[in-house]
Amino acid sequence: MSETNLQQEILDSLQDLKVSHAEVAAELKGIVARLDKVNGSVGRHEDKLGLLQLELANRAAIVKAALTDDHTVHRMNCPRRVRVEALEAFVIGYHGHELRNADSIRSFIPGILMKDVKNQDYGVRR
Repeated sequence: MSETNLQQEILDSLQDLKVSHAEVAAELKGIVARLDKVNGSVGRHEDKLGLLQLELANRAAIVKAALTDDHTVHRMNCPRRVRVEALEAFVIGYHGHELRNADSIRSFIPGILMKDVKNQDYGVRR
């Protein structure tokens, strides 16, 4: 193989390499264009999602306020309010005063705290 043939073969290989490089560059430009388009769509979707999240938070706050108001009105106008408040006062008073001594605790929850007594019937029907 002569030096001229070798040079021509190298030049042909370089030309093929340039053509391949141009094809890859064109494909890469197409990919970049598609990614730009997709990124634009993603950006628009993210913006819309942010607006929807703000709207949802606003609606949730409105609903929560309405439910809180309804609950307060119901609680104030409930016909059983007096009975429930009396029961609450009894339970709070019982826990605050009666549970301080051990005998009251045993009478309140005998099966749990009287571990030393075995085989005793605590009013459980069998």
